[in-house]
Amino acid sequence: MKKYFQNKRAVYPSNGSFHLLPVCILMLLVMFCHQVNAENAAETISLDDASRIAVADNLGIRILRKEVDVRRHMITQEEGKYDLTAEGGLNFSKDRSPSASVFAPTKSEQLDFYALFKQKLLSGTSLTAEWSSDRSESDSIFVTPNPSYDMNTGFSVEQSLGKNAFGIIDRAQLSQVRVDAERFKYDRLRQIEISLGEIRKVFFLAVDAQKKYEIAQEGLQDAVQFDEVSKEKLRIGILELPDKLASEANVKRREISVLMS
Repeated sequence: MKKYFQNKRAVYPSNGSFHLLPVCILMLLVMFCHQVNAENAAETISLDDASRIAVADNLGIRILRKEVDVRRHMITQEEGKYDLTAEGGLNFSKDRSPSASVFAPTKSEQLDFYALFKQKLLSGTSLTAEWSSDRSESDSIFVTPNPSYDMNTGFSVEQSLGKNAFGIIDRAQLSQVRVDAERFKYDRLRQIEISLGEIRKVFFLAVDAQKKYEIAQEGLQDAVQFDEVSKEKLRIGILELPDKLASEANVKRREISVLMS
């Protein structure tokens, strides 16, 4: 399969051919040969099964499906810009040690934690909310209040007023990625349909060849039976030798027809 690279994108030939024809012919011929050589039971395969097997085993179609999945992932990445993000942290410290000064505490504890939330809207507005809390405690008599708490909350709004005013560039980029992904998906589906058409064509050619083989085989059996009757008639003297030779020639022609079919 050929690839043409342009702007870091793989562009495939427009005919949608992935060399399925030789693969399908080989698969179907093996199937029908096995069917003909079966003694007691015949194995058959439907058109839907043949299409499903050929699609599942075809490397070109698997590559197309992976490319469609990549495009879908690109949409998810672009939409991820508008996801709510959360950030948080926790810090705890505890100190127990003798102090050189009577004014310094011998035991102290401190607990700090914070939470931060960010959300970007389609309008290009960025919202930020933050909350933090600090708790301190010690055994010093000179520290009041004990324990002490310090809590802070904040909320901010950010709006771009330049080229990306009200998120026009971000929304346009998201829309472009979605349109490109849809167009890419339908283009690849069209190539898969073309490949399936080739599979169906080969399938019906194989079915037609099998029918011709069965007809030729029946003709050979009839010719062999007629030749056996001619041999018996020649033995009892009610058939001339030229007629017997013509019967044998007919058997040979039928054998050739079977081989050619």
